[in-house]
Amino acid sequence: MKRTLYGAFLLITCLFLCLPEGLAQEAAGPRIEIEERVFTAKKVKQGELIEHTFTVKNKGKEVLEIRKVSPG
Repeated sequence: MKRTLYGAFLLITCLFLCLPEGLAQEAAGPRIEIEERVFTAKKVKQGELIEHTFTVKNKGKEVLEIRKVSPG
């Protein structure tokens, strides 16, 4: 019983000491932000051209590379 309590106390102490520092750091690398992830065209006549623009932003510190895009 004492061993379990000691382990739980140690775990909680480590979380309190390490968690605020981990939350304060921003993740390195690119971070994608897409406001509208899905577009539904509803009814479209055969042969009709559909056009839609998605806004993609990089909120990270490094270059964001989009290597592949495909319809859903």
